[in-house]
Amino acid sequence: MRRLSAPKAILAIAFILVVCPFLGAQEGDRPASVIVAVVPGADADAAYQSVMGDRVNLASRLESLSKKYHEPLIVSDSIQRRVRDRFACRLLDRASVKGRRESTGIYTLRRDLAPADTAAWKAHDEAIALYFDGKFGEAAKGFRRVLELLPKDEHALRFLRECEKLKKAPPGPGWTGAVEVTEK
Repeated sequence: MRRLSAPKAILAIAFILVVCPFLGAQEGDRPASVIVAVVPGADADAAYQSVMGDRVNLASRLESLSKKYHEPLIVSDSIQRRVRDRFACRLLDRASVKGRRESTGIYTLRRDLAPADTAAWKAHDEAIALYFDGKFGEAAKGFRRVLELLPKDEHALRFLRECEKLKKAPPGPGWTGAVEVTEK
């Protein structure tokens, strides 16, 4: 049996409960088993408590965003960096979560993409980079390209509408493009 620190155990549980069912088990796979015991003591380290609280807070906010963005799975940029070599990742937005100083990228993942999806996700990546750079006209063209490839893509449509709005009324200095997430 391997012992994990509490933060790693929490991530392991989240991965098993959230990511694994989404990825789908293959026939013959052995089921995963995890035994976790967290025993808080009177001398619990305050830094440990805040790290754990931050992760739980972020996980809760991401769960609520999965409903808003109509995606079965949304992960933060830190998880995306760990899995991007094994999964197709699509940046959906940047989110500013209450209690965190910096915004985080929010991504959806897929194990496999059809060729049209691959091209659309690549076009989306290019367009969203332009969007966050404040190049709304160029970004709008990119999101239109996504919609040519995937006509019902709600993410590209949402960003296209936002680009059109921001072209008419540009944001002021300090604009990050991050959506503020207040709901859990």
